[in-house]
Amino acid sequence: MFIVDGCLLAVVAAAAVIDLKTGKVPNWLTYPAVVLGFAVGGIMGGWSGFGSSTAGFAVGFVPLLLFSRTGAGLHGGDVKLMGAVGALRGWPFIIAGLFYSFIVAAVLGIVLMIWRGQTRATLTRIGRTIKTVVLPGVAIVSPTSPESIRVPFAACVCLGTAWALIEAALKHSLWETIRQVL
Repeated sequence: MFIVDGCLLAVVAAAAVIDLKTGKVPNWLTYPAVVLGFAVGGIMGGWSGFGSSTAGFAVGFVPLLLFSRTGAGLHGGDVKLMGAVGALRGWPFIIAGLFYSFIVAAVLGIVLMIWRGQTRATLTRIGRTIKTVVLPGVAIVSPTSPESIRVPFAACVCLGTAWALIEAALKHSLWETIRQVL
């Protein structure tokens, strides 16, 4: 598992660096990672391992694909990267990876929103988006605009995946470890 985790960290770190530089996560990085995940899952765990990789891919990919279709700022490379994380590490790891990636993204988004003085504009866009989803007949508006804050999601996936890997190695929550130390 150490080699798989090393490959996983290399993929998410490369994706984070490329996303920070270019604003994109390339297919040449994500596609081979997905294939490697399926292959390693099948080789190391037989049909059960392949099934875990497939379920991990689906849980990482499908919800983000649906979310990206709302225009909320996630793009195809982000979606495929999370699918690759799921394929490489399987089920149920992808749940923790998704959760921590979104936690990191939310914190980074809030920090950037405050830092750039865009709190009011951002909250207004969020309110309009919620109104569009909740109230029938309201004209659909895009939750993003040219002045929207861009959170490099691949960097958040990198940190969230590392967080989940550390927890998997420790076999309990990082929050619990921090609490014990303090």
